[in-house]
Amino acid sequence: MAEIMSPLVNGARVVLEKQLSALELARQYQEKFQLDIGYLFKETTVINLFRCTETGYRFYYPFHVSGDDEFYRHFGMYDWYYLSWKWEHEESLKYILPEDHVLEVGAANGNFLDGLKQRGIHRAVGLELNYNAAEEGGKRGLTIYTESVTDHAVTHSNQYDVVCSFQVLEHIPQVKEVIEAMVSCLKPGGKLIISVPNNDGYIKDNPLPSKILNMPPHHMGLWNEESLRNLSKVFPLEYVKACIEPLQPIHMDTYQYTRVKGLLLNSEFLTKIYWKLRIHLLVRQLLKLFSRYIKGHSIMSIYTKRSI
Repeated sequence: MAEIMSPLVNGARVVLEKQLSALELARQYQEKFQLDIGYLFKETTVINLFRCTETGYRFYYPFHVSGDDEFYRHFGMYDWYYLSWKWEHEESLKYILPEDHVLEVGAANGNFLDGLKQRGIHRAVGLELNYNAAEEGGKRGLTIYTESVTDHAVTHSNQYDVVCSFQVLEHIPQVKEVIEAMVSCLKPGGKLIISVPNNDGYIKDNPLPSKILNMPPHHMGLWNEESLRNLSKVFPLEYVKACIEPLQPIHMDTYQYTRVKGLLLNSEFLTKIYWKLRIHLLVRQLLKLFSRYIKGHSIMSIYTKRSI
């Protein structure tokens, strides 16, 4: 087998952290989501998790096991999958001026673009490969192009004041060319805003069946503050800051289950007793009081493009 190299840094070496059974993963997707993903894995029996030694970025391999349109159409049926307005949408408004020319990569049906429009930011466009989603956004008066950011960058180099990408990069196997294209679209001094699941938070310890959503074919990369910060070593970017999402109501029970099971020595029996006694209802109210101090699901990083 050929030596595996980092998909983020040309020539960077990687170390193997974990191996997953493709058959077991397919079984869990079928059991949890009634979804047959066997066709995505083809003849793959083992899925490897590697870490890039230069950036700390962790990625699954082989790359061909990532989800396709059929896979994501299935998840589009769930109400919880596409939230109309997210924490990172609101947080990013702090870094966007009314006169800015904005590009959103992975705009779906344009909820964020519509939010910008309602707030008086009218020079905003999106990219979305799902034709139906882009068409839906178009019916709302939004400009969404059905092309990849790599194609868009060819004709829109140095054009945008802000490029945003929300919950996109974790799904992409070959991330380097996508980030290069987003940076290319920015004017020198422009802002790049990226949000991804935070693998320094509770999701890394999630014992629930939903943990498979942080694995292929759904997620192909695992980001944290270290790997996001190190993008400034790979691309012409200045790292500005990271913003950590506070714990949100939609994630409170998953967070609580994760932490409680850990405190109870990973005992499934004791954790079920905790839930059966409805202690979680009281703790849920406490979590609401202190949620702003608890690391939630996502992390958002802001960069500026260096002048070359």
